[in-house]
Amino acid sequence: MKLLNINKITAGMVIGKDLISQSGQCLAPKGTILTDLMIKSLKRHNATEIHIEEVQEKKDYTDEEIKNAEKACIKKVEERFRGKPEDPMMKIIFRGALKAEALEYLKCNKVN
Repeated sequence: MKLLNINKITAGMVIGKDLISQSGQCLAPKGTILTDLMIKSLKRHNATEIHIEEVQEKKDYTDEEIKNAEKACIKKVEERFRGKPEDPMMKIIFRGALKAEALEYLKCNKVN
């Protein structure tokens, strides 16, 4: 895991450690795959450095497999965010976190 300045972060990188705001709100959980919009939102929330995971082997999953995994993971992600966010940018981060959690779930072969 590497600690990188927010200005060196690019879309597709994976957050290596939960990113918590100064007020204690989870801005993005570990495993979130960053998008350009998420990076802009994190900058708006004054994030300066982010732990990034090292690149791992990517495996393709069908849309149906991802959708089923997201259903299995949504409660866990809602707990991290203390519910579903209302802010449009936080919704984008929430969706990214949910997809990352679903992909991790699939990687661990927990889906039938």
